[in-house]
Amino acid sequence: MKTIYFLVILALLTTACKHDVDLLKAPDPISSLPGSGTATQPNSSTTTQPGSGTTTDGSVGVFRTFRIAYAANDYQEVQYDAANQVIYYRNQATTVLGGNGMMQQREYQFLYQPNGQLKRVDLRGAGYFLYQYSPTNQVNRVEEYSAKGRLLFIRTYQYSAIGQLVQLDAQSMTDSYVGRKTYQYDQSGNLTTCTDWVKIPGTDDYRIETVTTYADFDRGKHVENLFAAFPFLPNVTFYANNYRTRIVRYRDGNEIGRETYVYMYDAEGKPKQRTTYYSGGSLSATYSY
Repeated sequence: MKTIYFLVILALLTTACKHDVDLLKAPDPISSLPGSGTATQPNSSTTTQPGSGTTTDGSVGVFRTFRIAYAANDYQEVQYDAANQVIYYRNQATTVLGGNGMMQQREYQFLYQPNGQLKRVDLRGAGYFLYQYSPTNQVNRVEEYSAKGRLLFIRTYQYSAIGQLVQLDAQSMTDSYVGRKTYQYDQSGNLTTCTDWVKIPGTDDYRIETVTTYADFDRGKHVENLFAAFPFLPNVTFYANNYRTRIVRYRDGNEIGRETYVYMYDAEGKPKQRTTYYSGGSLSATYSY
């Protein structure tokens, strides 16, 4: 098996504003703080197993699987039920620490209301996320909890008149951190700019931390919208097509990261292979549906 180094994996995740993403950590730095506050464990009866693909023993039947593989044991995998709802997301990678390879995996389970709204996402052994909705059926609030039910973060969401996510606000329940992301799109509906902001303590002002730009979009179908936000927003579209250049700049304009991408497509216009070029080399991924 080809060894995939930890820093290489960091360069590959296709998430919005992902400059500090760890493949095996929640792909948003504002979700990684430990919890100290307490919250009541929600009643599990408020959620139901998703979709119509359930088996006779009550477990959820997998209707189809989507996978992006970097090596035999390094991959991202999404499983769907018969109603085309995401039910599981697995993220597995080999990390290299002190010269020794170690396999790590994160697994998320998605639970839904009877009306089809995503209600809860469980990270196996580590915590969970509870979703709330606006009258227009858009996620407008997500609460993040530790495995013991401690409230860690509250995130709220704002959308444009045409349903695009334009702002995410995040507040830590364990310290004074307050962050914000803002999103800009082109006329084709592709995210072109994601800006990370941090609130200046003692004021109502925010300062820019980093700006991530996406450019050189092709006409291929984008199939990775699930990975573009954390907590996950399965029904939000960030991209219609695939960007071929991604640049991260610090608030002073200094470029701190650049990646370019080359895609190969199948007969349906969906990616079957992607090669990512970055400062340390390149790495290929294969897609299966």
